[in-house]
Amino acid sequence: MPRIDRSRWKTVSALLDQLLDVDEPQRRIRLDEIRLDDRCLAVELEGLLAQDTAANRHAFLDGSVLPMDMRREGETVGSYTLQTLMGRGGMGSVWLARRSDGRFEGRAAIKFLNLSSMCPRGMQLFHREGSLLARLAHPNIARLFDAGVADNGQPYLVLEHVEGAPLDEWCSARATGANGCVRVLIDVLAAVSHAHDQQILHRDLKPSNILVTPSGQVKLLDFGIAKLMGDEHDTALAADAAPVASPAFTLDFAAPEQVQMRPLTCATDVYALGVILYLLLTGVHPTARRCAPSSERLRAIVEVEPVRLSVAGGVAFSRDLESIVAKALSKLPSKRYATARAMADDLRRHLRGEPVSARPLSRACGLLRLARRHGQVVRTVALVAAAFAAGGLAVPLLGQTRLARPNNTSAMPPRMTTAQSVNLTVGGSSSSSTPAAPAMTGTLNCAAAAAAVVKAGKTAYHSA
Repeated sequence: MPRIDRSRWKTVSALLDQLLDVDEPQRRIRLDEIRLDDRCLAVELEGLLAQDTAANRHAFLDGSVLPMDMRREGETVGSYTLQTLMGRGGMGSVWLARRSDGRFEGRAAIKFLNLSSMCPRGMQLFHREGSLLARLAHPNIARLFDAGVADNGQPYLVLEHVEGAPLDEWCSARATGANGCVRVLIDVLAAVSHAHDQQILHRDLKPSNILVTPSGQVKLLDFGIAKLMGDEHDTALAADAAPVASPAFTLDFAAPEQVQMRPLTCATDVYALGVILYLLLTGVHPTARRCAPSSERLRAIVEVEPVRLSVAGGVAFSRDLESIVAKALSKLPSKRYATARAMADDLRRHLRGEPVSARPLSRACGLLRLARRHGQVVRTVALVAAAFAAGGLAVPLLGQTRLARPNNTSAMPPRMTTAQSVNLTVGGSSSSSTPAAPAMTGTLNCAAAAAAVVKAGKTAYHSA
């Protein structure tokens, strides 16, 4: 087939990776969809798929014989014996393997570089993946155990084997609900935050790269197209290697700046996490129509604003959660959360019923939310404040009544003054020997007490 120029390859490569990740029936359906939109593109993809199939059939690359994927069962690689082919993508294949050197029992996932990628730049990319994984140590990221080169010259990585389901399947099977989806995504955000702390962008976050174990532990996988932030050599390597390696994004989870080939930041990964959360909550993609051609999906990523969660999902979601997702999916990186950690913080506030940064509250809304969270405290403060206010109003009225009485009160028994009564209530004890204070003293004491109550209420609001 004719050589594909580099500018067109960026489109071809992204679609090729998708086709290699699905089985044959799904591949035919997707090719038919592409053919409706661009017949020449479909022909090019079919030619590349045929070449890949032929290469595997004959196990041939530059004169070196390599075993076919399905014939590697039982092969020994380092300290491990290959057992089962777990998956195969555009850049590598992954095998389940068991430790077989007798030192201890254990299983691992061994990732091999595909024969179609074994050229100098493809080898560099595979080596880079191992180097980046070696920098990561987090409970929610699959660990790198070892790396090496097989007897046939094929490089491999020995990774932690994770028994789990893809994130979307796990949430669907357990009917976790909105809060359950949010909680599990917070663990994903923790893993991504750790990678960002090490100056690593994942660039390919999607449910199939996030497994959840039966116990609910999240494991982030596949840093095959990850890159170091601000590393120009790393960026150039990925671009030059595009014809032999995976593309720099998966279309359905790519941020606008990825498809526009603009500089990438932590906000790029935040966008993908926003797409994932939108899918988990609603079951639909925020911008792409189901089975839409690739050209329409690319345009939608850049131009189409997602509809609100409640509209897309057909159920009511809180305005806070809608605001968080909308911020993560902003078309402009500067409008998104700057870091995965900032998004996680907002999701935690949402779960606790606190105001979120994505949706600043007015003072009235803040007080209503405070009342919902601390109902008993607020009711008590309101009642005490009302009582003091009523007492402050009663003092001058009682004083006026006393002035209107006759002066002849000698026959009446001694009575505590209103001011003394207020002092007893607010400030402590009072005795009959204490001189009667003017009525205004009670008013001042009531005002001071009311101010103290209001101050306590404000303190509770700001600490909430």
